[in-house]
Amino acid sequence: MTVTDQSSCVVSTSILISPPLSVLALADEESSPGAADGYIDLLVLNGVPPVTFQWSNGSTTEDISGLTNGQYSVTVSTGNGCSTVLTILLTTVHTLEPEMSISVSPNPVSNQLTIRILPIVTGNLRLSLFDQAGSLKMAGTFSGSVHQMNIQALPAGIYYLWVESKTERWVQKVVVIP
Repeated sequence: MTVTDQSSCVVSTSILISPPLSVLALADEESSPGAADGYIDLLVLNGVPPVTFQWSNGSTTEDISGLTNGQYSVTVSTGNGCSTVLTILLTTVHTLEPEMSISVSPNPVSNQLTIRILPIVTGNLRLSLFDQAGSLKMAGTFSGSVHQMNIQALPAGIYYLWVESKTERWVQKVVVIP
């Protein structure tokens, strides 16, 4: 930027605007209850050094491991004063009973997602669609064997569809494309 005053004095300076801080998490829950083998691996994008980490369990490292299922939060701060908070939920997902099947189609999807459950489950099932950061993007309930979800408003990316009954929980990865 160049500025000229009334006396024709010229001053030039540069201003650097850093891109916004972005933090992504790759996480895996315990392999079985009490195993304490879960982990959370962070990827920090556009962070101006030094980058610091403050986890809800007291850790100050970028990645944490040896975790039990539960909710973990981390505050990531950068050398230029930017910070963000990310919350990750680790929970064990039950596998389907051999006689139960859940299919999601099409996958990848751009408009309408169809969820089919066989055999028909009695009672309501709860559907929750989360993005990779663990933020809830859509939720609802249904009964029967087929349910449609309109996902046109969602940005492209990877999501996780949770299907829950009163006693069981299943998860399916869903890829949303433009």
